[in-house]
Amino acid sequence: MSNLCQQIKKLESQVALLDEIRAAAKTDGGKLTTFGQNFVFVCATGNVTQSTVAKILDVSPSAISQQVSKMAPLSREPWRPGNTRTNPANGRKN
Repeated sequence: MSNLCQQIKKLESQVALLDEIRAAAKTDGGKLTTFGQNFVFVCATGNVTQSTVAKILDVSPSAISQQVSKMAPLSREPWRPGNTRTNPANGRKN
């Protein structure tokens, strides 16, 4: 199989995985499921940018920002508003 064909097959499998993640992460109405909320949390604490998460889930960055804001008080991460540690939700220092 040619290198181009292999690359196309790899891209197709990545698209299929993204489709599965999106299907599990959102309801038909576009709301985040429990899986979607957990996915956002894991990405935020793993320092994945909100913009990247929004692209993966095919939602607006503001939707991700709102979700991260809701879960920040629930996070067990050491970051707290006003400290100098890195905020896991956006990777910025306060």
